[in-house]
Amino acid sequence: PAEIAAARLRRKQQERMVSGFQHIEEGVFLGPATVSQRQDVLESAGITHILNVTDTEPCCFPDTFKYFTIPVTDTSKEHLEPHLPAAFSFLSRAVAQGGRVY
Repeated sequence: PAEIAAARLRRKQQERMVSGFQHIEEGVFLGPATVSQRQDVLESAGITHILNVTDTEPCCFPDTFKYFTIPVTDTSKEHLEPHLPAAFSFLSRAVAQGGRVY
């Protein structure tokens, strides 16, 4: 029935959320910069790598996580395309090594 389907959908959506960020792909999570400043939350989710896409937020825990930074400003005039091959390489290597990327 519809009630069971709705409950399953809610459960699936909840499983995809982890402490304020979303599991978008095997080993890859997405969320706000505020979470990247919470070492306890990142460690509890098993995060090992952080893709930092900003020119304003620091890499807060360089001794704990492996970082890759794309230094861009959050505007419509910014061009991400030149950075994508290196970012995908970082993500792929991290996941292939059993890591988890935020």
